[in-house]
Amino acid sequence: MYEFGRSVAQSDAEAMNWYKKAAEQDYAESQAQLGIMYEHLQGENPNYVEAYFWESLGVRGAFKNPDVYNLPRMAAAHLTPDQRKAVDERVQAWLKAHPAQTYADPLQGGIAAYDRKDYETALKLWQPLAEQGNAAAQTRLGNLYYKGEGVTQSVAEALRWWRKAADQSEPIAENNVGNFYQNGIGVPRDPAEAMNWYLLAAKHGSVRAMANIGWLYQHGVGGAVNDAEAVKWSKMAAEKGDVQGQRQLGWIYTYRSPVNYPEAMKWSLKAAAQGDVSSQSNVGWLYLQGLGVPKDYAEAAKWYRLSANQGYANGQCQLAWLYLTGNGIPKDTSQARDLYQKGAAQGDSTCETMLGWMSYNVPPVDYNEAMKWSLKAANQGAPVAQNNIGCLYENGYGVTQDYRQAMTWYQKGMKGGYIHTLFNIGHLYAEGLGVQKNASRARMLMVIAASLGDQDALDWLIMDNWKMIVFLL
Repeated sequence: MYEFGRSVAQSDAEAMNWYKKAAEQDYAESQAQLGIMYEHLQGENPNYVEAYFWESLGVRGAFKNPDVYNLPRMAAAHLTPDQRKAVDERVQAWLKAHPAQTYADPLQGGIAAYDRKDYETALKLWQPLAEQGNAAAQTRLGNLYYKGEGVTQSVAEALRWWRKAADQSEPIAENNVGNFYQNGIGVPRDPAEAMNWYLLAAKHGSVRAMANIGWLYQHGVGGAVNDAEAVKWSKMAAEKGDVQGQRQLGWIYTYRSPVNYPEAMKWSLKAAAQGDVSSQSNVGWLYLQGLGVPKDYAEAAKWYRLSANQGYANGQCQLAWLYLTGNGIPKDTSQARDLYQKGAAQGDSTCETMLGWMSYNVPPVDYNEAMKWSLKAANQGAPVAQNNIGCLYENGYGVTQDYRQAMTWYQKGMKGGYIHTLFNIGHLYAEGLGVQKNASRARMLMVIAASLGDQDALDWLIMDNWKMIVFLL
């Protein structure tokens, strides 16, 4: 009443006061509403910590509005990993201090026990129901076996129970069986069989199955890429709030022809608002490149930071670049290095490449680190890293100077499509370093590199042309 001013003067403060009284009595709907008010109705000072805490509690039990299940993810997107961990511990402490009520329905009792992480009780309540043929219990029992919660982990048992539920047209189970066939978990990998199960699940109402069908078409798994079908199925899921469907639409509209940047931004923002790290990074990319929106480095940094704070390597890498260049945020090479290290620790080849580059270009210089990280990236096929190793050998940075090794690595980078390697190879030919001096080949490589936009090659050609003019004069 106070929130909407029904029969009383509208007052957010009073609304929060009464929601909190009910929330503290473990009333799920009030917990969710209280979280929403902390997140959205605090003017310029939203309290995402409290929002995440109350929304995490509010999604439990019988509060079945599907939009509510996404609330904690939206608030969590604004928190650091340490903040999220602290709130998660607080949620578990609350659940232990507020034991669930006794449920007449053992299925709901098991759900309440599962929410408390009391997997043994959930198993005891669901097992008899599953053996009696209850499809919902069979699906949840399969989940326990798949995750190894309260039981010894067993893919075979998970699949057995999901198949029993799927035989009764239980859509979540049908989707799970499809996922097993898609990824070859416990069964031979079979994209066609995966598609069959996803279609059944989608027919019976599984939104995630719709997104999975879109993914198969998007990537051409089991057949040719079909962007029209990918958009069709992804949009069916996205319009129902499914974050995977929204993410896929954002990606397709950004990178597939014909591109549609306004639609890319629309769907990426929807997924990003649910805390999806890939979509947060994609929003950052659209702002960084000015695709469908004015170029805005500060806005790009904002979205990359949200993604980076959740540990997403691409977000960490892009935010590091903004710190390195000082675009949109104050230049800070220490922050850049730290972010590249976090991404590199996850095996991200771009972060490894940039960490290697910084190690021999930005103080404190450490050539051993430069070679270490460049090799890690190069072994993943990163052409820029291969070029950088060539630079280390050409200049004798941390290694014995070796022009032949430099040429070998430059050629690897060239085959990977890195334009600047053409300049470096041309330079070796021009100076006769490790190869027989060949001015015509050097000039040819410089012309090609310059035509593809390499500034160093263009500068070299200008100087070479001046030398020719001076010679003729």
